[in-house]
Amino acid sequence: MVFIVAIWSIVLLVWLALAAYRFNWSGKQFPLVLCGLAVLVSGSVFGYDFFHIPAPIPITADRALLGLIVMTFGILVVREKAYLRELVATDYLAGGLLVVLLGSALLTDSGYFKNLPLSRFIFFYLLPFGLYFVVKHAKFTDRELKLVAIGFCGFCVYLALTAVAESRGWYGIVFPSYIRDPKVTEFLGRGRGPFLNPISNGIFLTTGLAMAVMLWKLARNNLFEKAVWTLAIPVLFVGNICTLTRSVWMGMILAVGLIVLFITTRRQKAVLIVTGTVGAVLLFAVLGSSLINFKRDKHVSKNEMSQSAQLRPIFASIAWEMIQDRPFFGCGFGQYNKHKRRYMQDPHSDLQLSKGAPYLQHNVVLSLVTEVGLIGVGLFLMLLVRAGQEAAMLVRWPDATPWTRAYGLVMLAMLISYFINGMFHDVSIIPMANSLLFFLLAIIVGTRYTYRKDKKAYISIGRSWAPGIRRRLLIAPTGPR
Repeated sequence: MVFIVAIWSIVLLVWLALAAYRFNWSGKQFPLVLCGLAVLVSGSVFGYDFFHIPAPIPITADRALLGLIVMTFGILVVREKAYLRELVATDYLAGGLLVVLLGSALLTDSGYFKNLPLSRFIFFYLLPFGLYFVVKHAKFTDRELKLVAIGFCGFCVYLALTAVAESRGWYGIVFPSYIRDPKVTEFLGRGRGPFLNPISNGIFLTTGLAMAVMLWKLARNNLFEKAVWTLAIPVLFVGNICTLTRSVWMGMILAVGLIVLFITTRRQKAVLIVTGTVGAVLLFAVLGSSLINFKRDKHVSKNEMSQSAQLRPIFASIAWEMIQDRPFFGCGFGQYNKHKRRYMQDPHSDLQLSKGAPYLQHNVVLSLVTEVGLIGVGLFLMLLVRAGQEAAMLVRWPDATPWTRAYGLVMLAMLISYFINGMFHDVSIIPMANSLLFFLLAIIVGTRYTYRKDKKAYISIGRSWAPGIRRRLLIAPTGPR
């Protein structure tokens, strides 16, 4: 049965691609950015845990949709109804990172633990990069950017309400049903959402909160829109709180603080800084100890939760030993668990390194540097820095529209949340975090290309080799060249 479904899925994709080929796109624009949002949402809600077809690469709704979009985009390029943009520094850094990760996996033990290195490469890096590559070629308009912002915020409101229901134990209204599966005990009791991970949920909610603030700002005198986003902002804030994750809270405060400080006047900034500082001091004075020792997961005690912070020096010590042994290339991508036990018997350390045996690295930088060395982590950090530069340039760009400038600020907020959470968790291997990062980065890069006037932004390749492809496929040209 599974084999039959897989075959028919492939046939359906081919027919849809041919339909896109034969469709008359004259005067029409393929909505790449809206399709990218559909991939992001479907991968979050209707991903592997919701439904999948077993295969060497399991077929899920978002992967099938991304494959269809890539095929359609390729056909449109051949027909010269879409064009490839020039490569930029971001593309080279992302491509270089992919090459290093794949090379590290293939040149070490790619078959470790049921092909874990290759699976991690495909699902957490290659597919998000595929989403980036397609979306960056869209022709962005303010209308599409607004639709994407509204759609994304609506999705994040759903995540926030789901997080509230989870934290309160109202599982009867939680959708999809796999979220409330009692067999999946990790993070149970927190707002983990369809990702089954409160950190990933928190990154999405923080980004959605930043987007909602910008939508509120851009609504101007539209009272209906102002009212909608005035209601959405506290919902998203409460959803963040219900993740019961300290790093999520820190990322939210810093990210939204950046947005608020940017869109307020000088006098308002001074008031916000003073009141925010006083409020933070009072909060820590009253709730200081309870912020460290509080019950979060249903099946984990307060004492066990308080010990989680004590494990960080152990993780750092293990990583340091591994880095000294293999500084440039690491132990192999996705193979930290295979090698870590060799470094847990240090007689000169006061730490009980064996306590780190059951865990992965809880820091994205340390995780990558132990597996792919300084070369791989260097490319990763340069990519994040370049993403921040792209967003900052868009914010300061004189030709930017209010909508494009808003996306620059939201991208900076997302990067803050991603990095803050990355200091306490390996965010590169949590569900959909990299997909969100690359999706927003594609919008930032593509938006700057769409509005630039000083340089050719597109590369046309269809005229040179498309006729030959048509002849080989026995498909006649659809119109005059």
